[in-house]
Amino acid sequence: MFTFLRKVRKSLIQSGSVRKYLLYAIGEIFLVVIGIMIALQLNNWNESQKLLKKEVQVYQEIHSELLETLMDLEDDVEDIEDSYNASLIVRDMLINRQIEIDTLMLYLPEVFDLEQSNPKTSAFESLKSLGLDILSNDSLRQKITTLYQLSIPLVMQSDAAVENAKFRNKIYPLLEHHLMVNREKTSQKKKAGKFAWSRKFNHINIKDIDHLIEDELLLLTLQKSLSWRWIVISQHQKTIGEINQIRFLINEEIHRLQ
Repeated sequence: MFTFLRKVRKSLIQSGSVRKYLLYAIGEIFLVVIGIMIALQLNNWNESQKLLKKEVQVYQEIHSELLETLMDLEDDVEDIEDSYNASLIVRDMLINRQIEIDTLMLYLPEVFDLEQSNPKTSAFESLKSLGLDILSNDSLRQKITTLYQLSIPLVMQSDAAVENAKFRNKIYPLLEHHLMVNREKTSQKKKAGKFAWSRKFNHINIKDIDHLIEDELLLLTLQKSLSWRWIVISQHQKTIGEINQIRFLINEEIHRLQ
């Protein structure tokens, strides 16, 4: 190509035709510009493909991470519902003043079974470091951001360790006041966890059933725990719904991009 152009240029110079040489020069400049534009377009296309692959990768990582979080939240909801139902049974026995010892000792451990969610957020942190704008779908980007920056933190706050601690600090002293605990049998378990004795109710007896029934503060604390657990369950279920929707939208977006 270049050899051919050199021959044409040499022939025009030798012919002495200025007009023809100017036309040739303009044509050569035009070809150079076209070549540069094509090179730029190819470069832009390559960069676009790289960004596209990265965007798909980010979506896949978030989708995978949300699946883990979804499974954790669903397990937590199941456990919290069990604890809620156990607390409801114990509360109703106190309200009705009809304590069945076997039933009470069966459900008391569930009253203290407090779960704390630990949603995964590493994929979203990586996204933030890359820049949120890497996600080209504005609507989906907003939903993902809201989920990670609002809904998931609300889940973590609703059943955070501080709330668990508040409940334990109130309910344990109240209930322990009514219990006789064999400390020798539970000492080894207690080393493994501060309140491990609550899971060993076969070593515990009620001191005075009548006194337990009359404990209004214990009843009030159980009622508050029920309200709190209901809020936790509701927040978890709301977030689970959001995660399911976003995972569906991510699947659609990955399919569109690919």
